[in-house]
Amino acid sequence: MWRSLILTASLAASMAVPAIASADDAGLYRAYKSHARELDRAGSQYLSAMRRFRRAHHRAPRLAKAIIRADRKMNAVLDERVRALAAETPSSDAGASAKRLARGGFRDWRAANIFEIRYMRAYLHNNSRAMKRLWRRSNEANDRAARRLKRARALFKKAGFG
Repeated sequence: MWRSLILTASLAASMAVPAIASADDAGLYRAYKSHARELDRAGSQYLSAMRRFRRAHHRAPRLAKAIIRADRKMNAVLDERVRALAAETPSSDAGASAKRLARGGFRDWRAANIFEIRYMRAYLHNNSRAMKRLWRRSNEANDRAARRLKRARALFKKAGFG
């Protein structure tokens, strides 16, 4: 009797631990998805400015400055996401890996935006050599960010989120 009661109690306790663990990972996932509206708004402003800049055949300093403003807004939102992720504690190995990859991905995305801002400044100053170098570095950082965020999404999905 006591043996079955103890086994039942230990089984119930062991089943409750993953629920607590996934609750911590749920907070981590919410931090990963936080500020979605602001990021969408900044992203649409960026795409609009980039589209107008391309339509002007890259001959519009005013539109280059609009791209710089949109990149800065996006960086502010990315900073908030990184801070929100840093405040959360993962409860599983998948959550810890997803947190590491997401923070790295957002930092790489921010770095890509910074290189693009520098690229636009080089454009404004007619420095084609710096433009080539900064465009390449921006694309490399953007590719790194995409790879890390894709792996983070896969880990969150594996943990049962998204």
